[in-house]
Amino acid sequence: MIYPFCKDTQNCLSNYSKGNYSLWFNKFVPVSEQNMFKYCEEKTGKSENALNYYQKQYEKVVNGNPELNNLLLKKHHQQIEFCENMSSCYHILTLTAKLQSPLVIGIGQTHPCETGITFDHNLGITYIPASSLKGVIRFAHTLEILKNYPLDKLKNDKNGLYLDETDPATFISEIFGGEKMCDAKKEMCAYRGKAIFLDAYPTVKPELYVDIMTPHYGDYYSGDRPKPPTDTQDPNPIKFLTVNPGISFAFRVLVEKTENGEKLTKMVKIAIGHALEDEGIGAKTANGYGRFSISIQDKEDDGLLNNINIWRISEDPILQIKDKIDICNGWGELKQKLENEDFVKQQNNVEVARKVKEKANKFALGARKKGKWTEDRDQLIADWLEPSGIKWETSVGKDTDTQNPMPVEHNLSLIEQEQMQIIKKINDFNDYSQQNKFQLDDLSQTVARQLKNKISQWEKDLQKKKLNKKKKKKSNIGSKIKMELGKIDSHIEKLRNK
Repeated sequence: MIYPFCKDTQNCLSNYSKGNYSLWFNKFVPVSEQNMFKYCEEKTGKSENALNYYQKQYEKVVNGNPELNNLLLKKHHQQIEFCENMSSCYHILTLTAKLQSPLVIGIGQTHPCETGITFDHNLGITYIPASSLKGVIRFAHTLEILKNYPLDKLKNDKNGLYLDETDPATFISEIFGGEKMCDAKKEMCAYRGKAIFLDAYPTVKPELYVDIMTPHYGDYYSGDRPKPPTDTQDPNPIKFLTVNPGISFAFRVLVEKTENGEKLTKMVKIAIGHALEDEGIGAKTANGYGRFSISIQDKEDDGLLNNINIWRISEDPILQIKDKIDICNGWGELKQKLENEDFVKQQNNVEVARKVKEKANKFALGARKKGKWTEDRDQLIADWLEPSGIKWETSVGKDTDTQNPMPVEHNLSLIEQEQMQIIKKINDFNDYSQQNKFQLDDLSQTVARQLKNKISQWEKDLQKKKLNKKKKKKSNIGSKIKMELGKIDSHIEKLRNK
């Protein structure tokens, strides 16, 4: 037994448990130098158990690669996104079908073991190529058309009667492409079909197992001068790999939106059903292989979508944050999330901010009806959303003083209402310092925030005056304002943490 490649590559493959099985199967299988370099098993060098060795290696590689599940989900996600992006121009056909009998796909491909199998070039797992799917659906559509096609319209040649696929009544060229009469040239022209078929992938990693077929009359089927099929010929057992039944595949087809687009879509849908359930996919369909049963139509599998969502969230920290916001069951839980360090880091992210606003709106709507929503909550949400540039629609009314909005007082205590009136009457920072009507420790969050807004406005006005004056007078009012704002922020934070 030898490996037909260099020693450096052999060393790399000595523990090939997390690679691409398609690469191994098509490039790195061992061969026997004693048996004319035919396929063989690694340990014994014999060909009899080579297929079993391939199947065990498949299990080793596929099960040893935990990332493969995510890559498969990513492939489905890419196809779903493609369909969604094309939905404005195409009707989307989506269905999930469960494999009822073994699937043999790509058995005629060249391989040392003489029976091949189709693997996705990147994922290393079996799938159904779009070309194979299109071919059998076209065949099923043709059979369906023949059921009601007039016999006098069938063409005839030396081989007998046949269906003219260029006949517009068959819709074969219009759906699948081919030749069609061009009105301008009055001759047959190549025509692109209006249906797009995507590769069909399993919803989970498929399992392979070794099947066997035993031709009894090899001499009858081979050679220029075949011998009659007699019992004197030796049976020839041939092993081959198949996909284990029980697994589901996702099928996606797009049909262009034209004048008769809906009619073509219905035809394709009927043909897909016949192709999967009656005709079968792949090789050996005459023996019952490749049969499916359709389990979900006109929508994606909910289980698959859920797995895709879990994968996307695990890959994207922003989606993780949004998902945690989405599962909040009440204001208290949302408030805790917004104060979490990981959430605070995402304050400037517009997607996260929109999710926060959406969730907060939901809680606020119910709480306001019951009279339980407070101005503190409005201000907390508004402050949290501010870095992202998203505005919060608060329950704050406006006084005649447009620069200093005053909260609606129906939820305030008598003491808070009195404090609000005092703040409203203060004209500037000097007036505020001289009056000294209350201590910060006596203020609620609502009153403290209103005081902060008023002092912040004085700070802005002071900065404008300084810019407009050519000669600046020495003053420490600006520093005093900053100190006072710092005290108020500390007081608000203290109340918030209680």
